[in-house]
Amino acid sequence: MARATGQSPLVIFGASGQVGGAIFREATRRGLRVVGTYRGHPQPGLVPWEADRSAADLLERDTPWAVIYAVGFTNVDACETHEEEANRWNARVPVEMARAGRGRFQVVYFSTDYVFDGAGGPYAEADAVRPLSAYGRSKVRGEEGVLSVNPSALVVRTTVVYGPEAQGKNFVAQIRARLSAGDRMRVANDQLSTPTYNEDLAAGTLDLLERQASGIWHVSGPEVMSRAALAQLAAETFHLDAQGVEPTPTALLRQSARRPLHAGLKIDKLLHAALPHPVRSAREGLQAYAAGEGHARPQ
Repeated sequence: MARATGQSPLVIFGASGQVGGAIFREATRRGLRVVGTYRGHPQPGLVPWEADRSAADLLERDTPWAVIYAVGFTNVDACETHEEEANRWNARVPVEMARAGRGRFQVVYFSTDYVFDGAGGPYAEADAVRPLSAYGRSKVRGEEGVLSVNPSALVVRTTVVYGPEAQGKNFVAQIRARLSAGDRMRVANDQLSTPTYNEDLAAGTLDLLERQASGIWHVSGPEVMSRAALAQLAAETFHLDAQGVEPTPTALLRQSARRPLHAGLKIDKLLHAALPHPVRSAREGLQAYAAGEGHARPQ
């Protein structure tokens, strides 16, 4: 399989989104030749892509050394009533890409701690999956399908990703917007995870890719905390009124999809690999976010 060269690009499907955008910035900073795509959210320097017609054309026209699939149906509650669409974007399309890449280029697929039931997290890579939601089920199908058709693929699980992004959809961005507007937010105080700064996720993913890693890897923040604790820390970091965050049990939030409560990801495997870009704590990540890291990088 080809390594990065001056001629072969890294192709990022979903470069207009939270994860894909961070990887696009980091890859550009590293001097890699990058082709990024968007669906529905045009951005300068990116090319349009719809799964039904142009993915294969793009890959045939400009043969990559690696393809990163950072597209997904990630609205957890909407997946409950749109499971077919969730399966399309989270499983069928990436499996087809992984099949096309076998023996030709490396493939990266992103997954989540929602593949677990949250009964005993944080979880290691080898722990048994047991999703509680349509979203989690679609990601399990994606993981298993991608690795089945392409055992050399890299599956990166992550969780509660936050940081600079054009669309402002991530959890911390929403907290900032709502608190800045003077709103109050009820936030789960019993949903535990390992929040992940998107710049660290991007660096870790590219470090693994450049080492030709394969199989399942966890790339997330190093500490377990609740959504409410993260929201309060974000309010403190961005000098907003943390009193606007109302810690609330999940049972009172009436979310359509079941959430894994004691979730999060163990990163022992990642730490043992001694990659050059360590993941940062939530406080460190939020401080970097507030200082403008990522926004100033080449785009």
